[in-house]
Amino acid sequence: MITILLALIYIGFISLGLPDSLFGAAWPSIRDGLGLDVGLGGIYSLCSSGATIISSLFSARLINKFGTGKLVVVSVAVTAVAVLLMPLVSLTAVPFVLLCSVGFLLGLGGGAIDAALNNFVALHFSAMHMNFLHCFWAVGCTVSPLAFSFLWSRGGTWQQCYLYIGIAQCVITVMMIFALPLWKRVPLKLSQIKNTAATQKDGEIESKPENIKFLDLIKIRYMKTAMAAFFCYCAYELAFGLWITSYMQTVRGFSIEAAARFSGAFFIGIAAGRFISGLFAAKLGSKKLMRIGNIVVLCGVIVLLLRQNEIISFIAAIAVGTGAGPFYPNLMFRAPQIFGKKRSQAAIGLLMASAYTGLTTLPPIIGIIPLKFFPVAIGVLAVFAFIMAEVLPNQKSDVRG
Repeated sequence: MITILLALIYIGFISLGLPDSLFGAAWPSIRDGLGLDVGLGGIYSLCSSGATIISSLFSARLINKFGTGKLVVVSVAVTAVAVLLMPLVSLTAVPFVLLCSVGFLLGLGGGAIDAALNNFVALHFSAMHMNFLHCFWAVGCTVSPLAFSFLWSRGGTWQQCYLYIGIAQCVITVMMIFALPLWKRVPLKLSQIKNTAATQKDGEIESKPENIKFLDLIKIRYMKTAMAAFFCYCAYELAFGLWITSYMQTVRGFSIEAAARFSGAFFIGIAAGRFISGLFAAKLGSKKLMRIGNIVVLCGVIVLLLRQNEIISFIAAIAVGTGAGPFYPNLMFRAPQIFGKKRSQAAIGLLMASAYTGLTTLPPIIGIIPLKFFPVAIGVLAVFAFIMAEVLPNQKSDVRG
């Protein structure tokens, strides 16, 4: 039962990644077909990320009221509806309004899936599975642009690609419905209970988080540094996936199908980086994995700036993704070590808010600047994330202003 549910949780994170990367790959053909400006893709991203923040903030209340399984079912269903609405955008009198509405729906569904499954895996499974969970998100992000490139090269349209991805989301929704009885049958592992500072009482898990006011939470030593690290990382992760196709087509002169493969390459790299991170986290440690990854990201960005041929640039895009992969799950895993287990629940909530703020604000701004400066912007954000992560310690911090 546990193995089946874990497989479905991984599939749930694949469904989270499928629409996340599809828009970036399809945007050049969408904007050409609808006659929109390239920078308007950032407005779509703003709507989607803003909705993600909203659903994440309310996810705890929804989980407490309906349970994780039901929330996941509804959230996947919402994303399926949103993806299936996308092909209808071109049939309306106000296509950009519907486009942004679809992005908002995707954000609502995606944020709830993200928060619910992260919480469930953190409570019931090991840190290795947390890394693998985010690896499967990258798998979903890899499939969409590659599927788009495949269809486009054979005379297909972006509407067809959204239709096929929407059908896949519907299939996943049905699988989640049939899996609803499994969510209550997963016993908590005692080793994980120790890691999450929870106590066993009458067969139930009773968390004992420290109650901290928001202003006091901000004053905890290294909190602002960690928030900045999440902000910068998530900003450049989304911006790279969103704009790399447009950069390769508009600035480098590649065809749409060739340019779309670069978004897929980036997410292939993220999947590989997180899989490797899951295998070697115990041996190398989270901070060393993040350090190695950040160096790889910077090397990949430099190669893209040098404007090498298509094959070398493709490898560079994979390298950027591979280096970026370990950052988010390992920094999240380090939060209890840095801020203390009793404060970790409040700390992680604030860090996720900072991460989504980075997702919401900076990618649209990067979309406004000339595309030729796109690798420079990614490199600057990667450097800041690198510095902030290096400053953070592994041990518990004390509360200071």
